Amino acid sequence: MPSIKDVARLAGVSVMTASRVINVSGAVAPHTKSKVMRAVNELGYRPNLTARSLRMRRSELFGLLLPDIENPVFASLAKYVEEAAHGYGYSVMLGNTWEDPEREAKHFELMMARRMDGIIMSPVSSANEDLIRNSVAPVVLLDRSLDHSPSPSVRVDGREVGRLAARHLASLGHEHFGCISGPLHIDLFAERVEGFREELSRAGMRVDCMVSADAISRIESGEKFGGELLRKCRVRPLAVFCANDITAFGAMLAAKRRGLAVPEDVAFVGVDDISFCEMALPTLTTVRQPFREIAATAVRLLIEMLKNRDCKPENMMLKPELVVRESTAGVVRVKAGGGKAAAAKAGAGA
Repeated sequence: MPSIKDVARLAGVSVMTASRVINVSGAVAPHTKSKVMRAVNELGYRPNLTARSLRMRRSELFGLLLPDIENPVFASLAKYVEEAAHGYGYSVMLGNTWEDPEREAKHFELMMARRMDGIIMSPVSSANEDLIRNSVAPVVLLDRSLDHSPSPSVRVDGREVGRLAARHLASLGHEHFGCISGPLHIDLFAERVEGFREELSRAGMRVDCMVSADAISRIESGEKFGGELLRKCRVRPLAVFCANDITAFGAMLAAKRRGLAVPEDVAFVGVDDISFCEMALPTLTTVRQPFREIAATAVRLLIEMLKNRDCKPENMMLKPELVVRESTAGVVRVKAGGGKAAAAKAGAGA
């Protein structure tokens, strides 16, 4: 394995000069830099990153802990965290926790052992709050927060998400509402439901039926819980607010399998605005989360904490945006029990 001394010898420069070129840590004449880089390529030299991080007291690495990388939401956040970190000269190491506190703790401890300069994470629960609180490296919470954590968080206003969905559905003339929530022990799902209920209550309405889903990352789960909701709530037309877009896709499938038309019999609103929303049939109305802004803000907070470890952490609450598509469009303003498809069926049977 060639060493930096071998590079310096072949390039005909001092070890210090070779180190400056390799570590980009000082001014070096262009022709000297070219000689060093030719020697590096000829010898196949690779720097010892562990030794360098110990020497520089930084690794130029961020850890990123996410609950389920197969979920398009977390895939998008990972993409934009990496994009933002790259802009500051940092690379990102990803850990997939699968919503498992033990796996989260192991990933966290491994990242600390590898001297990550900072960690961005979507915590599974409060189980590892002490681990986060006692972290040597700064931690920023992404998309979720913890009640007693000193770490700053970046997420979208969950109550506003629910309020936007309720306001839109009520404006279409709906009088009966269903809700498929995510796990209510996770604050962002609880807040979305609270916002949905609050806005309906303000308009003199209420949620007629609700299902709390324990799994919201698979279309099959959405179909399962969508079917459960439709069995519980038989009034038509029905307007359904779903925990996320994936759940909404599955729930729409459950409605179609029961011969119900979307949006005439059942209208659906999701959350996130993943790319598939525009490909679904019908296309999905959703409450958009600004993933790039969420990720960029989290990275910026981490950089600020690295520059000033005594800075007061910020909790950033970003605004969502309603995106109206076909899954709620064209609903007929009629009393309960009279959706367009339902009316057509009744007329055919008369």
